Amino acid sequence: MRFADYICTDSFHGIAFSVINEKQFFAFYRTKSNNPMSRNTRIDNILAKLKLADRLITKNIDITNKVGLPIDYGTVQKKLDELRKQSYAFLIGALNSNMGEA
Repeated sequence: MRFADYICTDSFHGIAFSVINEKQFFAFYRTKSNNPMSRNTRIDNILAKLKLADRLITKNIDITNKVGLPIDYGTVQKKLDELRKQSYAFLIGALNSNMGEA
């Protein structure tokens, strides 16, 4: 993945590693959303949080128009930094509140 120019993935982790390595990528669903084994919400959530929902390709979307549109990783990294700060604050708050109960 590290040396790939483009990634096509149907997994949350494929998306996460594409973002970490700042790769151009497209995401697909592995299963239908109504399938009880579907993990599509994880894909939907990470793409929505990083403002990359347009990288999801479904059967009704023509990919040929999107291949030449690069991901703006400057914007993505700012959003990722914001999400990291929120996660850190949540963890510190949770740890501090649990310390008082001990």
